Amino acid sequence: MAYIKRIYYGWYIALSGTITSFISLAVLQIGHGAFINDIYDELSWSMTAISTGFSIRVFGAGILSPLGGYLIDKFGPRITCITGTTLTFIGLILFSIMTELWVFYLSSIIIAIGMSIGSHNAITASIMHWFDKKRGFAYSFSATGRALGYIGIVPITLLLTNYGWRDTSLYASYFFFIVSLPASFVIKPNPELENKSLIKPKSEKKIINNEYGIVDALKTPAFWFLAFAQLIYSFGNQMNLVHQQPALKSIGYSLSSVALIVTIFGGIQVFGRLGSGWIGDRIGRSFLLMISFLLMGVGWIGLLFATPDAIFFISLYLLFYTAGQSAHTATDQTVVADFFGITRFATIKGSMQLIALLGGITGPIMAGRIYDVYGSYDIAFIILCPVVSLGTLCVFMARKLSNKN
Repeated sequence: MAYIKRIYYGWYIALSGTITSFISLAVLQIGHGAFINDIYDELSWSMTAISTGFSIRVFGAGILSPLGGYLIDKFGPRITCITGTTLTFIGLILFSIMTELWVFYLSSIIIAIGMSIGSHNAITASIMHWFDKKRGFAYSFSATGRALGYIGIVPITLLLTNYGWRDTSLYASYFFFIVSLPASFVIKPNPELENKSLIKPKSEKKIINNEYGIVDALKTPAFWFLAFAQLIYSFGNQMNLVHQQPALKSIGYSLSSVALIVTIFGGIQVFGRLGSGWIGDRIGRSFLLMISFLLMGVGWIGLLFATPDAIFFISLYLLFYTAGQSAHTATDQTVVADFFGITRFATIKGSMQLIALLGGITGPIMAGRIYDVYGSYDIAFIILCPVVSLGTLCVFMARKLSNKN
């Protein structure tokens, strides 16, 4: 019998991450983003009020991230992933039946709690434990699911056209639960690392083999520079996730054209994230993270000048922003593990997300308010171009002060 090499189990976890990140982005962000205009028309809420609901998710997930990270480190990613998936599903059901603003906000709070301990954070922590040298590629492989999630706009648009946003949201909620829950059971600890003392330091204050506890990490300048870089990214990324489709519609793109652009946006990132993971493992993940912010800044310039007739500028947005976001997605999590180790990875990364939530909250609300006042997103895009590029400086300082080159 021919010898068949056994597949390393970490790749099954990475595949699980691909599946769950696909369904999470397709339903929670791209799908719900497609509903904004229908909610606006049916319920007569202001764009600011709607944006606030989505920002509550970011705020809740951010404020709970340190606790979520601690629970993941304490009880393991499998049990937290299962719990988080169930809570998120409950929040999604509430979203699909809401008629009052407070119900929308309540659903956002429940979704936020689920997200803080759910699939993405739990599986990411697991991947960091299962991989070392190929950590960048493994995580980028998992993150391709989020890129594929943009393609989910196609079936969601078809359902939206034929059944309306409520039924579409309900179907998507069940699909999320049916797919995500079984994927959660794939997660398990790496037995090789479980037996190593370096991942179980006796004292949280003691640094062993470059493995930082949360107290030691908070004392380093690198932690704060990386956290501020994450804040800047969240500011632009959450604005893009919530307002990308409304912004494209506001400058004259039809519903079908918006669906095509979002699909291309995700399709480019499938290859971009895999390529970024491979490149980052070779040229340095923190260096690639620096470049990612510059690319996204150029991308926002393209969207600022985009119109249905200006193919060059929408192409500029699609190529540069997707390249930057792909590089950021492939390196952001892995750089934290590179700098501070994997022992308290989820807790340290969760603490950074707590700081970054300010950007995630203000970005969508600011864009919604600008649209309510001026009827256009142009001022928001003008602000984004230089602000997002500042992330490069933050990562540069983190590298310089930590010697992680």
